[in-house]
Amino acid sequence: MSKKRGLSLEEKREKMLQIFYESQDFFLLKELEKLGPKKGVISQSVKDVIQSLVDDDLVAKDKIGISIYFWSLPSCAGNQLRSVRQKLESDLQGSNKRLAELVDQCEALKKGREESEERTEALTQLKDIEKKHKDLKNEMVQFADNDPATLEAKRNAIEVAHQSANRWTDNIFTLRQWCSNNFPQAKEQLEHLYTEAGITDDFDYIELSSFPLSLSHEADTAKQLVATVCFISIDCGSPPNINYVDTDTGISYTWDAPFINAGVNVNVSEEYGYPKNPVLPFPLADVRSFPQGNRNCYTLTPSDGKGNLYLIRASFMYGNYDGKNALPEFDLYVNVNFWTSVKLRNASENVIKEILSFAESDTIYVCLVNKGKGTPFISALELRPMNSSIYGTEFGRNVSLVLYQRWDTGYLNGTGRYQKDTYDRIWSPYSPVSWNTTMTTGYIDIFQSGYRPPDEVIKTAASPKSDDEPLELSWTSSDPDTRFYAYLYFAELENLKRNESREIKIFWNGSPVSGAFNPSPEYSMTVSNSRAFTGKDHWISVQKTAESTRPPILNAIEIFSAQSLDEFYTRIDDVQAIESIKSTYKVNKIWTGDPCSPRLFPWEGIGCSYNTSSYQIKSLNLSSSGLHGPIAFAFRNLSLLESLDLSNNNLKGIVPEFLADLKYLKSLNLKGNNLTGFIPRSLRKRATANGLALSVDEQNICHSRSCRDGNRIMVPIVVSTLVIILIAALAIICIMRRESKIRAYSGPLLPSGKRRFTYSEVSSITNNFNKVIGKGGFGIVYLGSLEDGTEIAVKMINDSSFGKSKGSSSSSSSSQVSKEFQVECLAAELAREPKSNHEKKEVVKEKYTKTKSTVQNYSSNEYNSSSGSVSLSFGDYSTFGPMAR
Repeated sequence: MSKKRGLSLEEKREKMLQIFYESQDFFLLKELEKLGPKKGVISQSVKDVIQSLVDDDLVAKDKIGISIYFWSLPSCAGNQLRSVRQKLESDLQGSNKRLAELVDQCEALKKGREESEERTEALTQLKDIEKKHKDLKNEMVQFADNDPATLEAKRNAIEVAHQSANRWTDNIFTLRQWCSNNFPQAKEQLEHLYTEAGITDDFDYIELSSFPLSLSHEADTAKQLVATVCFISIDCGSPPNINYVDTDTGISYTWDAPFINAGVNVNVSEEYGYPKNPVLPFPLADVRSFPQGNRNCYTLTPSDGKGNLYLIRASFMYGNYDGKNALPEFDLYVNVNFWTSVKLRNASENVIKEILSFAESDTIYVCLVNKGKGTPFISALELRPMNSSIYGTEFGRNVSLVLYQRWDTGYLNGTGRYQKDTYDRIWSPYSPVSWNTTMTTGYIDIFQSGYRPPDEVIKTAASPKSDDEPLELSWTSSDPDTRFYAYLYFAELENLKRNESREIKIFWNGSPVSGAFNPSPEYSMTVSNSRAFTGKDHWISVQKTAESTRPPILNAIEIFSAQSLDEFYTRIDDVQAIESIKSTYKVNKIWTGDPCSPRLFPWEGIGCSYNTSSYQIKSLNLSSSGLHGPIAFAFRNLSLLESLDLSNNNLKGIVPEFLADLKYLKSLNLKGNNLTGFIPRSLRKRATANGLALSVDEQNICHSRSCRDGNRIMVPIVVSTLVIILIAALAIICIMRRESKIRAYSGPLLPSGKRRFTYSEVSSITNNFNKVIGKGGFGIVYLGSLEDGTEIAVKMINDSSFGKSKGSSSSSSSSQVSKEFQVECLAAELAREPKSNHEKKEVVKEKYTKTKSTVQNYSSNEYNSSSGSVSLSFGDYSTFGPMAR
């Protein structure tokens, strides 16, 4: 069962009037709200229904006391309807009378305008005159600055400005005098302040004769001032210290050496330069090329700095500057992100690239990258500050906008680059044969939206030749994923009549981009797409709406592609550290831009880690880089460094302790420098405990056991000269002492003065090792007797005891020279037993080689003891002698 339909508003009105007509009484609103439901009108809507009846004079109301009463009589309604009818009848009579008058006027106007050959000829002449008038108006626009009335207005304005300037001059003098009178003790500070503010001795009134009387001259001066203060305009490759004003644009250009320290300056060939090409713009006459390095960057420091929007423009004309007739291809980057590729079709083509980008720091790097297809070069580089609130996209500041096209659709033989354009944009003409051009000489405010199109652009517009046709633009993208943004400029240039209107809608590929709008005759408007256009084929249509009586117009359009900012920057601490190193040592490498990014083109000698949201420097190779001075503290700030190579430079001073603070360091090469002192203990400890591979020169190695044990310092394996000299000196001392004592023995000697014993002789002397007279830490002592009856003690040395003795070598790899010396020193120490002063004893020492032993006699006057003896060893044996009884 269907739901019952509610009453319409008109039905509710009729129901409520019935209440009044039937009762012919006065009602309060509360009473009507109770009576309404009985007629099918819910109480909640009664108040609105009654109010609508009151508005139409069908119900009367009046306030009596504090209450409001409503009433309506059938006679009142009839009178109201009769009044409406009378008014309509009166209007109809007036309209009929006006119609009759217009018909009479039409008939009168037709008289004398009947179609004839004479009339047709006159109309043709009229069209010719109108066309000539339009051409003359267009010509007058070109000479508007020379209009006498305009010049007079300029002179009046200049006079007002002149008077105002001199009035301010008076105020400045007055203020200066007041400060001098009230603060005499601060005279020097005030004078310094005046000088900084430009108030010098030649500060005086402005002479009117020196003030420009031409507005165009004034505009030129203002433009040059803006360029000097805000613009950066670089003639790349120009001779040193060259600054000039381009006569075509009025822009001041400067040489490029202050912005880059790499590359070479070259003029374009005579075929493409002056004088064969007299109209060649100055910045294109020379180039800076970059045959060295993969990435060369210009460093720009705009006055507004970080967070602001900038237009960056780069110009390239090959001009066969290198004589090779080979067109190169290379890439451009802004900071760490890809901008575009530069490709040239011929040697005379002027390729211009533009990008809109927000500055992420106070410095902007524009880099040319060699990708192996020819040497990069550049003719001119320009930076222009923009209004940061314009050219918005759905991605905010996460993208840059690369210019695809900028078209002046109402082009009238302009230059395309205008001094009154605040942002110094270049507008290319676009005027298909199916379009008409419209223009105006009236004032249009260009400052409201912030886009500020120049007068030459906004005061001309295109419209279709057929009023019902749209204005259409199309382009094809090689990459369907490219995101495009279009910015369309509109201003009404015609004086529309009261019954005329111009209403426009914009479509992209058939989808609406904007709602209907009317271009303003007072100010410029800019319409853009809020969501990016993507796809291969793009088609923009500017159409009039069904209600519009005039065709659509378009003054200008800019099309950009969005370039994502995907690359990360190097960690700020690493950047500051490496910049400090670069500055300290004046590193002669092409180090510009970000050290690690883009990741395919890091700085020479630098290795980076690309695992996180910010890149880190992991290795630094400055070998053979001409470094002078001490090792800078800035190396310590490369806290994630794993490898550091400073070899083969001229570094001086000590090896700093702070290098041990680089906790991730795995390799350190300091060889080939003039460093003094030893490697710090902390670095030696790192080399031992943490596997640090440390390479240093010989003079930086400590050879004492306390700092040598366990080191992994990689040095050439050589025998220290100092150690050799020390061993030789000790050996000579021992030999001299032995020779001084040999005279005490009178037994048979060798020609050299040394007595030799065979094993059988020793066995005979000791009676086959028969009598043990003592034991020591090195072996057993036996009693023996020589041929002359002298009793001696013979000691058999124990190998294991000898190996552990004080002064013996603990390393099986010790040299033979060192081992013999230690054995002799051991024998000498063991021989130093005290003797009696009155007894002259004899000591025998021998060297034993398997079957031979050599015995030396020693005098022992210096030792005094009743039972002492001196040890002598040969191989496994030692002799003591002579013994005191």
